Amino acid sequence: MDLHFLKNLPPWEFPEEIQDILLSVLNDPATKTTDKLLAVELAGSAGFLTLPLAKGLITLVDDECEDVELRSMAAIALGPTLEMSALDEYDNPYFEDFDKESHCYIKNSLNRLHNKTSLPIQVRRSILEASVRDPQDWHKEAVLKAYDSDDPSWRITAVFCMGYIAELELQIMEALNDENSDICFEAIIAAGSQGLHAAWPLIFELQSRSPEDKDLLLTVIDAAGGIATLEARHFLSHCLSLEDEEIVEAAQEALSMMTPAEDFFDDYYENDDIKTH
Repeated sequence: MDLHFLKNLPPWEFPEEIQDILLSVLNDPATKTTDKLLAVELAGSAGFLTLPLAKGLITLVDDECEDVELRSMAAIALGPTLEMSALDEYDNPYFEDFDKESHCYIKNSLNRLHNKTSLPIQVRRSILEASVRDPQDWHKEAVLKAYDSDDPSWRITAVFCMGYIAELELQIMEALNDENSDICFEAIIAAGSQGLHAAWPLIFELQSRSPEDKDLLLTVIDAAGGIATLEARHFLSHCLSLEDEEIVEAAQEALSMMTPAEDFFDDYYENDDIKTH
């Protein structure tokens, strides 16, 4: 089957045998790297991975003869399955072939490979970014170690991971003031994911400095939906009046994720933890 045809399909229109198709592509020695990259990309959006495909991706991650970008993408492709299975507790009616054994295999393999310091940095970063989608006991120490690194790429990965790891609010606040714009960007996302109320003034200030940066604005809008303070709600309400349709739709979606307005205002005045300045 033509993988490029599959790329143009939404995941819910993939054929039932999609995972077998992708595994055969990855296992074929004659497959070009470009086609393997596409197969890995499709695997990441295919839903719950079967154990054979998960093993195929793990083997690819650990194969020193393969392209580094391909190995990194193979690790990332495992992330959505970890996150979905952790949420669904192995009981998703849409994919009966995924079970606790598959979940444990993926998370244990990624832990093992993250500890393999001989792997290229790009691959180890991707392993951490994928594995943190289902937080484990070892993640907090690994994320803090990455954050303390002198390598900016590791610090970017660390802040990305903070969106999934609890009790790292101080590091997220610190990252919002980082001189590296990529680190700041990830910190905004992490603050939204963690619902970090105290971060809103800093995030609003960052957006105010670059009002013409649409990508930044869209990221701030998404974060505002997670932070859900009164000020964030006012900001989103203002965004509804802008002329850009994409921005208005993003603001509408962020507002829809917040507590209903009547409940929100009651909570705002009753709960000191929600107050921000």
